[in-house]
Amino acid sequence: MRKYLFQRFLLNCNTDDINLEKCTYIGETNVQRILISKLDEKIDTEESLVSFLKSFSADDIIVLTYDRPNYNNPILREYAHKTLKSYIYWIRHYGYECYWERSKVA
Repeated sequence: MRKYLFQRFLLNCNTDDINLEKCTYIGETNVQRILISKLDEKIDTEESLVSFLKSFSADDIIVLTYDRPNYNNPILREYAHKTLKSYIYWIRHYGYECYWERSKVA
């Protein structure tokens, strides 16, 4: 969670309209899957997110795989969900279709 302190831009968005239940990806079609932990490691600024997204085609469907641990602390849990919603918001803001899924790894 320490890394999140450097991602200040990430929370500068309104995620009220992001309903995680409606954004859940269900399917097995050809999509671009990205681990949330990978985004947490790579993305520090909005510019680094834009640079990262340039590796994808505008036609790609991006599915964020939620591989973070299950936090018992309600503050950490809420913050993790807020940042997930923020990733979805920003990726959609830059014109990509974006969903999320839970990691299938136990």
